[in-house]
Amino acid sequence: MLHEEFLKLKEDRQHGNFLLPYVWYHTLIPEYYTNYPMHWHDEFEIIYVKKGKMNINLDLKSYVACTGDIILIKPKSLHGFGQYENESVETITLLFSLTMMNAQITDACSIKYFSPILDRKLDVPSIIHPEDSGYENIYKCIINMHEIYHENSNFFELNIKSELFKMFYHLLDDFCSEYNITSKANDETNTIKIIIEYIQMNYMHQISISELADAAGLSEHYLMRYFKSNMGITCVEYMNEYRLNIATHLLTETDYPIGIIAEKCGIPNVSYFNRIFKKYFKVTPKVYRKKNQ
Repeated sequence: MLHEEFLKLKEDRQHGNFLLPYVWYHTLIPEYYTNYPMHWHDEFEIIYVKKGKMNINLDLKSYVACTGDIILIKPKSLHGFGQYENESVETITLLFSLTMMNAQITDACSIKYFSPILDRKLDVPSIIHPEDSGYENIYKCIINMHEIYHENSNFFELNIKSELFKMFYHLLDDFCSEYNITSKANDETNTIKIIIEYIQMNYMHQISISELADAAGLSEHYLMRYFKSNMGITCVEYMNEYRLNIATHLLTETDYPIGIIAEKCGIPNVSYFNRIFKKYFKVTPKVYRKKNQ
């Protein structure tokens, strides 16, 4: 079930299938949710903003993406996104495994391009804007892949792979001419991942700041300042945000009573659960279920 796939910070769900690890999603914010918590996965992710604005946090850097922007999220990058102020946004998102691009017998493409991306050694731009030189080439590949995937015509898998190779060619040729290689992963990102992973693996229980500090190897005081500085919200705010997003899936996909949902989300006090849910989503859990189930 969808809410079970939401439990871990690292997404273990398979996007697409073994034969074609490649899939598209259509998203509306705030119709579907207001914020998607920080997470990472092994797939390459491309988000095209069809209309509107959205907040993006990518490896602890914040961006505002606008209509036409293309967001590139490398494998294992820590990221989250959500509503910008009170604006709505419509996006299409592509997730695919870079294993699609690697040959069974190691070749120059694998060694020089795709393996460095998988190992987070080859840097690509986080956002490509419509006014950027080279944007049109990337945009055409994305739209072509989206149409090919949904038309599902004969030999569409070959067509998709050809467009992927073309897209990476333009991406490297137009945006990575200096071939910017980074030598190591960001230590701050790894520490944040440890903290978030602990929260998201234990959200159904009470979690103290002391427990989080022990998990991250930090003092309680430093942990609170460190988390707020890098994430923009407190640990408690993040825990509530994550628990409430879990609650939305349980409300729409199960028939559990609201009290049981609150308990499963680590908030056994139902009145407190109702209060913070309404503060976050602007409606009560009951109204949210009726509207979205």
